[in-house]
Amino acid sequence: MEVQGPGDPKSTDGNLLLFIHSEKFLNDLPQDRQVLIVSENLVDLAKSKNPKLLISTKNINLAQSVICKKFFPIVVKQIGENLIHASVCLGDNSKIGEGTSIGPNVVIGHNVSIGRNCKIKPNTVIEDGTSIGDSTHIHALVYIGPNTKIGNFCEVHPNTSIGSEGFGFANDNTGAFHRIPHYGIVEIHDYVEIGSNVSIDRGKVENTVLHEGTKIDNHCHIAHNVKIGKHSGITAGFIVAGSTTIGDHFTCGGRTSVTGHIKITDKVQLGAVSTALKNIENPGNYAGFPLQPHGDAIRTQASLPALPKLKRQVAKILKKLGL
Repeated sequence: MEVQGPGDPKSTDGNLLLFIHSEKFLNDLPQDRQVLIVSENLVDLAKSKNPKLLISTKNINLAQSVICKKFFPIVVKQIGENLIHASVCLGDNSKIGEGTSIGPNVVIGHNVSIGRNCKIKPNTVIEDGTSIGDSTHIHALVYIGPNTKIGNFCEVHPNTSIGSEGFGFANDNTGAFHRIPHYGIVEIHDYVEIGSNVSIDRGKVENTVLHEGTKIDNHCHIAHNVKIGKHSGITAGFIVAGSTTIGDHFTCGGRTSVTGHIKITDKVQLGAVSTALKNIENPGNYAGFPLQPHGDAIRTQASLPALPKLKRQVAKILKKLGL
């Protein structure tokens, strides 16, 4: 049996590999599809669609990730015939590993080390002293500040800034601002992925660190001296202020904020649009502002629409009591 590749369940093409995450997609699916891969709880319903091949899995998202990368990889050809484009500006004592491709108009500073089989896309700037490990992909229009360390198998998406100075100023007696130099760097460990339009500031004295396997969505800000643990999943709009330490396996919903100079332990989940203002010492699922355990936050949110009516009722009671 041969399929063209993964497809949209709404497509009329019958020769697609379809990953079905929910009952909704199955209900709308035509009969006699080529191959369906479904969650275990959807097997009986999927059989009614009479697919040519039905595969069930405990983890549909993981199955989609592994199968698509192995059998249907996305291949983007390098611009230009040579691995290193003629327009690349390469500084003194910089080393480029075997099999690495560098696109047009890339600027690479002095004493930069780039590993093997990397991809550096057009118009990226890599400042002096930076090191990049093997098989790392830096997309177009990325800025990487001086002495940044990026590990193996990382990916940085377009328009992201890594290693610029953080927001560090001192006031004099007139109230004027004076910038404080930042001597720290950014360390990005292996298998980290960073989305588009992300800003990660280098440390003032300590380093800003993203540990192994962490994934950061688009439009996030990581301030100076922040440390984020292993295998954390950070979604769009996340903002964390300076000198905060976040443990391993941290996850958060969109537009979550974390204040500076606090510590968050391992295995903490924060709901969307939540704000953490103090240390979180116990693993668990939290949400809201002020932050509460997730169940309490839902009940608090559900009660808010009733507050105006409750306020009027309390006012009537107080008036009746002459208070």
